[in-house]
Order: sequence, then structure tokens, then C-alpha cells
Amino acid sequence: MVEMSDLVKKCTDMLRVRTDFWLLEDENVEMKVSRYPFDNNKMPVMCQFSEGTSSESYEAYESGNRSIIYYDDGRWFKAKGIGIPRGISRPIYHDKKIYTYQLYGDLDMCHHSAIWGYMEKVDLNCELYGVKETNELGMDIETSGFGEYKKGYYISFKDRRELFNFLKSSKESDRLKKLFGSSKLTQLFSFYSFIPSDLRVQELLFVFMFPQIEYMLDTTECKEYVRWLGSSCGYRLRQLHEVDLLHGTWIGDRKAEIGLADVHSNSYTGNHTITEEDTWLVDFDLAKTSKDDSLKDLENWCLINMANPLLYAGSYLGNEALRMGLAKKNTFREELARQFVDGVNEGYDGEIHYIEKQLRRNMLEKLCKSKQFLWELFKLPKDLIGDIYYIDALMLKTTLKDIDIKKAVNAIQI
Repeated sequence: MVEMSDLVKKCTDMLRVRTDFWLLEDENVEMKVSRYPFDNNKMPVMCQFSEGTSSESYEAYESGNRSIIYYDDGRWFKAKGIGIPRGISRPIYHDKKIYTYQLYGDLDMCHHSAIWGYMEKVDLNCELYGVKETNELGMDIETSGFGEYKKGYYISFKDRRELFNFLKSSKESDRLKKLFGSSKLTQLFSFYSFIPSDLRVQELLFVFMFPQIEYMLDTTECKEYVRWLGSSCGYRLRQLHEVDLLHGTWIGDRKAEIGLADVHSNSYTGNHTITEEDTWLVDFDLAKTSKDDSLKDLENWCLINMANPLLYAGSYLGNEALRMGLAKKNTFREELARQFVDGVNEGYDGEIHYIEKQLRRNMLEKLCKSKQFLWELFKLPKDLIGDIYYIDALMLKTTLKDIDIKKAVNAIQI
């Protein structure tokens, strides 16, 4: 079992947003856990407490929109599906009940239906199955167990637009009246595990979207590192497919803007975590068994093309984004994209591109420092890790002048 390195811990502190969570203990909580950093009868949640209720809060790092990571004995404890960290859509804890929302037809989400902030039983079972299978393949994820909250309540909306229109256009008293008075009973599930890192390959690749990055980092080292990243991610995906396990992909009925099928998949670089040693797969809430080679090929395509910061936004068909005026041509970024594609294909064929361990460590450190600097320079929110369209549009109207970015990055202490 790989313990988290000091570098991973420092990089996580540099890049992650801190948030509060609470531990619930009441008759509606049922825990089935093995190794666990809290009392076995207490369930972590992120929610808003109604008037007259209170509880001691704890601090963790956000991991996506509904999960946290919490440092425990050399590893990250990850609690997935425990609520929402902030904002108007946070679930509400009231009278020993959790109130939240259901989305039953959001075409932009990976699930046909979703309980806002939490997991449904089908998602939990997929997660348990996927982690068990990958652990047997030698990937370093340790299942801690899961929690169930037996008295969860929800009101339904078609999609996020309808939900937030309701939240923003109604008074708090009216929202609470609807939540408490016309909601439906359900069970809310959370999944717990221990992982060596929550740093994502995707968030590191975002650094290469910015102009002049080739003056900030050694270009040869960048190419070698990106090639290694691609091959490691491709190799991990091939391990799943060799035992007929899909990371999780489904195809919708509508057509995307550029004419491709409506593909939803967990198989992209945002679900590959990284240390200076290796990469791992995470997030298996869509995992399933399949012998369908066409779906395996699709997942390999998704790993290369879906939400990949090395590609221009909307550029699954080549230079579409450039023709539409959504991005500036960046030859270094394009070369790195080719290196990543070659790496994925190499890894999927069974070979991981070799680079020295020291280079892996140095590049992880440099990319994390560069990301922190660039995010501060462009005044980007720290939790913005997945909006390629926004950053491409930002680069269209931005130039870096009179800034020695290499010197500025090297001055950052880690």
C-alpha cells in the first residue's frame, strides 16, 4: 500500500480548496466501514443546518463538487457523495432529516438521474465493484466502506438549469416550505476509500493551455513527461479492459454540437490521479462488465479526446475551435497533444514510456507551482479545474508582457 509522499501533500495544499464538513450521529445513520478515521457511527456531511441545530465542524479539502479528502495516517481518506461544499444548493439538515434535490433528466450529467450531492444505491454498487476489481489488478485504492442515511428527502427538477432557476428566484422561506412539505423519501449513500493522491492528470495538463509556457519549462522535459502521462493512463485503462471492466461510459440519444454522439464517460484524464511515482484510476460510479470491444475503443477515444486541456475546446474534429475563433494557435500545445496521443496508444498496447523518477518528481513540482502562479496571475478561482472553453476564451484576449514567468515560478516555495 503506497503512502502519500510529502510532495503530494504539499502540492495538494497548494492547489486544493479547503472546506468544512460535519459528522452526523443519529438513528438515521448506518455505517458499514472497516478502516475509518472517525467514530464508526458518525457520517461525514457537507450541508446547511437549519435554525436551532448545530454540530462541530472539521476541515478537509474539496475533491470535485460532492466529495472531500482528509489526511489520515499517511493516506488520503476520500468521502464521496457527502453533500455540497458551499452555495445556495447545499442540502439542508433539519429535524434529523437531510433535504436535497433530484435531477431526473440532465443531459449534461453522466447519470440519467442523480440525487444532488449524494449517491444512489446503483452508483454506490458500481463504485464498490469497480474499486474491488481495480484493487485486484494492483491499483492502490483501499475501500473503507460506505454510509447510508435512511431519511433523505428530495424534490425533483429536470436539470441543473431548472434547479438553479428555482433556487435563485425564490425566497429562502418558500424554498424551505417546499422542501419540508412536498419532498419524497429516499436513502442517501456515501462511499469511502483511501487513496495515495487526489491530484488529477487533467489539472496538471491545464498548465499547457497558457501561452509562453515553453519559456517557463524545459520543452524536452515537458514532451517526455506528457508522453509518460499518456502511456501510464493508457496502460491503466487497458488493465481494466483486459478483464472486461469498463471505467464507465454511456451514449445518449441527442447529437453534440459538432455532430458526434452524446457520449458520457468516466474515461478521461480528470479521473486519473497522480503521484511522482505513478498514476491511478478513480471514480467508478458508472463501472460495469462488458465484452463489447466497440465500447472499449470508445473509452480509449474518450481518454484522448474528452475534456483534454491539450486540445482546443470543441476541437474533437481537428482545428474546429481555431476556425470558430475560440482559441489561439499554440504550436507547443499541439505538439504536446500529439505526444499525449502517442503515449496513450503506447500504454494501451502494453508499454509505459520510460522517464527517470527524478524527472517525474521535478515535473510534478514544477507543474503545481506553475498552476498556482498562473491561476493567481489570471485571477482564476482555485476550484476551476475543468473549463477548457473558458480558459481558451480568456487566452484569446490576454497577452503576457513584461513578466519573467520562469523567475516568478522558481521563486515559489513548496
